[in-house]
Amino acid sequence: MPEVPAALGELVAEVDALVDAWAGAVSMASSDPAADVLAMTDAGLFAVTEALAGLSKRVDALTVRCAAGLS
Repeated sequence: MPEVPAALGELVAEVDALVDAWAGAVSMASSDPAADVLAMTDAGLFAVTEALAGLSKRVDALTVRCAAGLS
């Protein structure tokens, strides 16, 4: 796997946090995200929602940086 560019490091960390939260929220992940969500406890849903929000913020920040670079 190629080295992650520094600009994407925070984004990758947020994806890793989401994967960890999702894995901790379900006993066995399926191929159906809707089924996974239905199987999550409230605590699991909270953790996943929090991780998704963190990822969304990082994506938005990177989008703004890239858009600012356009001329």
